[in-house]
Amino acid sequence: MRLLYPAALLLLVTLPVLLASLLLARRLPGFRRFVPLALRALAVATLVLAIAGAQYLVDEPGVDIVFVVDVSDSIGPEGAARAERFVERVLAQTGPEDRAAILHVADGVAVERRLQPGLRRLTRESVLDSGATALADGVLGALSLLEERRAARIVLLSDGRETAGDVVAAARTVAEAGVEVSVFPLPARPAEGGVFVRGIDAPAQVRVDEAHEFRVIVAAAEATQATVTVFRNDRYFGEDRSRLGRGDNVIAFQGRFDEAGLHRYRVVVSAAGLAASPNNEAEVLIRVSGEPGVLYAAPSPSGHLVTALRQQGFLVDVRTTSEIPHDLGGLVPFDAVIFDDVPAYDLSLARMEAIERYVRDAGGGFVMIGGADSFGAGGYYQTPIERLLPVDMDVTSTMRIPSLTMLFVVDKSGSMGAREVSGVTRLDLVKEAVVSAVEVMNPFYHVGLIAFDADYEWIVPVTRAGERDLIVGSLAGLSPGGGTVLGGALREALQSLRAQEAAVKHIIVLSDGLTADSGFDELIEEFDDESITISTVSVGSTADREQMQRVAEWGGGRHYHAADPRTVPRIFATETTIMSRNLIVERPFVPQIAAQSPVVDGIRADEIPPLEGFVLAYRKPGAQMVLSGIGDNPILSTRLYGLGRSIAFTSDLRARWGVNWIGWSGYPKLIGQMLRWVARPAGDTSFTVDFGTQTGTGLTRMTIDASAPDGSFRNLLDLSAWVTPPTGDPFLVALEQTGPGLYEATIPSNRAGDYLVTVLGEADAGPQPYGFSRPYGQEYLHFETDYELLEAVARTGAGAVFGPHDISKAVAKPHAGVTYHDLWPWLLATAILMLLVELFIKQVAFPVGARPAGLPGSVRADSGLWFAELFRRARRSVSPRARTRPARRTRRSAAARLPAYDELRHQIADDYRHERDRSRGAGWDSSRIRIASRRPVTNRRSR
Repeated sequence: MRLLYPAALLLLVTLPVLLASLLLARRLPGFRRFVPLALRALAVATLVLAIAGAQYLVDEPGVDIVFVVDVSDSIGPEGAARAERFVERVLAQTGPEDRAAILHVADGVAVERRLQPGLRRLTRESVLDSGATALADGVLGALSLLEERRAARIVLLSDGRETAGDVVAAARTVAEAGVEVSVFPLPARPAEGGVFVRGIDAPAQVRVDEAHEFRVIVAAAEATQATVTVFRNDRYFGEDRSRLGRGDNVIAFQGRFDEAGLHRYRVVVSAAGLAASPNNEAEVLIRVSGEPGVLYAAPSPSGHLVTALRQQGFLVDVRTTSEIPHDLGGLVPFDAVIFDDVPAYDLSLARMEAIERYVRDAGGGFVMIGGADSFGAGGYYQTPIERLLPVDMDVTSTMRIPSLTMLFVVDKSGSMGAREVSGVTRLDLVKEAVVSAVEVMNPFYHVGLIAFDADYEWIVPVTRAGERDLIVGSLAGLSPGGGTVLGGALREALQSLRAQEAAVKHIIVLSDGLTADSGFDELIEEFDDESITISTVSVGSTADREQMQRVAEWGGGRHYHAADPRTVPRIFATETTIMSRNLIVERPFVPQIAAQSPVVDGIRADEIPPLEGFVLAYRKPGAQMVLSGIGDNPILSTRLYGLGRSIAFTSDLRARWGVNWIGWSGYPKLIGQMLRWVARPAGDTSFTVDFGTQTGTGLTRMTIDASAPDGSFRNLLDLSAWVTPPTGDPFLVALEQTGPGLYEATIPSNRAGDYLVTVLGEADAGPQPYGFSRPYGQEYLHFETDYELLEAVARTGAGAVFGPHDISKAVAKPHAGVTYHDLWPWLLATAILMLLVELFIKQVAFPVGARPAGLPGSVRADSGLWFAELFRRARRSVSPRARTRPARRTRRSAAARLPAYDELRHQIADDYRHERDRSRGAGWDSSRIRIASRRPVTNRRSR
């Protein structure tokens, strides 16, 4: 037997106190006194054992075995085959009482087969990310599958190359739970071709035009000829062809950067017979410090704005929307990014997410300047760009919403059946686009869809936008057909809209424009007579954009070109938003200063010229509205977002709405103050940053050497690092001072990719971005089994290291695995039974006040008084003369005193019954009962 909580036995110290109190409280004869006490003592002791968690050992047949199989990339085909043979040989030896389970482990854990008898094969049906190994999660997950009352063993099959967690600590936890952990070593995957890049040793930061050296470490299993090619920012930089020796080889390169920012070196190694593998490449990020710069992006750049920026001393990099960097590394070199009337459908989702991360995580600045294709009118509703801006683009309940009927006229010809890279067809994207448009519409608006090829058909008859289930169900039947004839579909749409009663009637036409008919100008004049507007979307690089643009111009709408069909859903949502929400206001007004801000310092309200229009937007909570317009709508707003800042200017700075601002003398000053407020502070941190990977741990050691310009150490700085991993949420890491001017932190870096590290706490310089790269996971860094780790797991887990022939040992019941059953239910039941028996003896069999056998009369409730009176009279029966006799004469034997005592007892009993009978006849009154006469009683026999 064992006790789970032996400390509970201390409760037994209350048992003697309980017994003593009971013994002193009652003066009962032997049986009635000691039997209940014994029962109560046993009941208390039994309850204490139940509280202590008493268990007894049970020798149940059979054993539970959980196989934790490593399926990460470090396990090659040979290792997988060896694991399969071992598991199946062990399963073949299990008996009917034995049970087995299979659990796969890589970057995560998957239960392949739960505990069951009769398992005979090692299967692999679960899907896991094999780029990492979390053995600790696998061992702990196996423990959760086991039952407490069964002897159990966990068998870990792995090469011991864990990249996350602590499997030795997990084995210790499992062993403390009474489960054995054994291991079966597997061979690691050999290096593909025997050559791989172990890493790149390069400085974390350099200055513009500063020469630097970086070294590539290439490992080779055998001496071989190899070529190491270097790319800088995805452009060819150089290569080295040399003969590699066995082990690690160091190849040095030298470089120089002429631009500030975050730059990347990528190294690729190639050799004869070397297959493509993640460990053939490696990357490193280097921060190059220099003059600050501004990225200005616009479909058609504004010369006035660019000139004003350069007059204010900014280095401006002018780019079109297609040249905007699509990753964070390309944006970090700039202190601010400006979007000038850039539509959302010209940007990929990856570009917008990169800009959001650039502001939030890298401390950059972002300015959005309005126009007819910006803000809500440009399709930014519910996008990453909207999240970082100080204004919201959703409509409010106070905005007037006119009734609207919108028809979608979409091309379903054979070209729309072409599949994109993602595997979906263009027509599938059109279906998604229609659903996206309906979702942003008022549910009381009306919508319909006509599809055309050589003919046309109604796919969704005109119905309320709130009938979304009906609309989605109707779209399921849309499939590609034959040729392309647009005229018939447009005429059918015209006839349908003529019958509709709506304030706004609008058509969106989607096609590649390669239609067999032409001459739509006369037909579209009829649309104009009915106040029906038409917008067009041309799809594909071969589309007739001119034809589709003419239709939009004739129809009084807008034309969109979707070179990438994946942007079609966003275009439909944008056009629907514009038509249903009246987002553009074109009326002259003079902006008013709504709040004091560094952006408008030195600018008087009476000198601000008027604007001719703006895009409706709404200030977000926490943002500051600096300039306001018609109806107190925001024109210039600012906001802090993450580590960076953002500005929204809802009018334009061109000749359409900002025509009066272009020649205004305060125009360059306002632009300069906007950029200085929003841009990331440059400054010189005097920091030397280094990133060192801790091999095999999935951790990167960050070191900062902080010194003043005079060379003295900078101590007691409150520094931290905001880390943005390749995937997942950013996290904050504190830097601790470990020496004079030396600060260190450990950064988890299991995932392959670029890590942006923004250093915070330097007030003079602001957030400073750095970075490092992990080209591939730890799975591809080593190619040998870690026997030391596996032996430590077996030793800590009270198990063994199994070989291929240790089948019987794997099936045998583990010594550490014992089976216990709980005793507390039985102990509790026994204690309750003892208390019931005690209660029965005291209240039923021998209740308090009952006359013991052998006493005359029928004394019940007053038996205590009866015995008291008995002894009182016995004392009075002794005469005064007898009490004065010498002691030797009063010491009569017990035999001589018994007759007199017996007679006296009978006399007292008779008197008691007489008094009781008399009192009952006159009405019971205990105060009137006289137990015995006060007259002295003499011994009749002595006379």
